[in-house]
Amino acid sequence: LLRKYNLADRDQTKAGLLLNYAPAPNIHIGFSTDLIEDDYTDSDLGLTDADSKNYNLDVSYLPAPDIQLNAFYSHDRIESRQLGSPSSGTKYKVNYDDKVDTVGLGARFDNVYKGLDLGIDYRYSKGTGETKYSSQSLASGSSSYPDLKNRLHHIELSAGYDLKENTRVKFAAIYENMKTDDWAVDGVPAYPTNQLLTLGNDTENYHVYAFMVSVQHRF
Repeated sequence: LLRKYNLADRDQTKAGLLLNYAPAPNIHIGFSTDLIEDDYTDSDLGLTDADSKNYNLDVSYLPAPDIQLNAFYSHDRIESRQLGSPSSGTKYKVNYDDKVDTVGLGARFDNVYKGLDLGIDYRYSKGTGETKYSSQSLASGSSSYPDLKNRLHHIELSAGYDLKENTRVKFAAIYENMKTDDWAVDGVPAYPTNQLLTLGNDTENYHVYAFMVSVQHRF
């Protein structure tokens, strides 16, 4: 009854659409979507079905031969349902509704000075997870848990320089900031009750700075 969802029998239906449009030689617009429906028809408990939708819109603009500007927006939504049974003859159902919205902006400048290329990219992502619980028992009824939330900021500065005709060095400086709110672990001590032992960890909130160097050589 408790087979792992990735080992359980599954029927999947998937559909996708891709559209590209160029209203002018230096402007490109793209749209894509993917719809996926998963049914775990032989699972009496655990994950029973999941539906995911993904929509993407991107725009690129070349105001000059060596300058490229781009922007994109992406929306992901995953709705899943699972069944549980804490005792014989009683079942409960949990519905999950996860939404993630991401926007990004970028610019690339080629041949700024004698083989030097520069770039900048920024991305912001916002996610929200809703959880609703219902039981077959009239005494338990149904309820909703607090939403799960996360925010991500990511910015990257890049540069590439041709040392020789067949040798190129690339640099990247990256900053990323992540903030997450999770009611299930935030503020929960390692020993909340005599019957429960947790790790006592909060969700990850971090600031990351990274610097990378790479060299490409063509023989």
